[in-house]
Amino acid sequence: MSKFERLLLILNLIRSRPGIRAGELALETSVSQRTIFRDILALAAQYPVFYDNGYRLLHTAFLKTLNFTRSEYT
Repeated sequence: MSKFERLLLILNLIRSRPGIRAGELALETSVSQRTIFRDILALAAQYPVFYDNGYRLLHTAFLKTLNFTRSEYT
């Protein structure tokens, strides 16, 4: 799975299961929790991801398209 696919999966998991924890995200994506923390930081730069007893998106958030550079995508 590429980083782009993993970030998209993480974003969709957070949106569909508000309150999901890093351990659950790590199991779903087959990466370490440390990688999940780095991925969350990358997502939080463009999306309103926050932690409140698990990861969540703001309810009023509009999810814009993901904008990655070619190196981030690969």
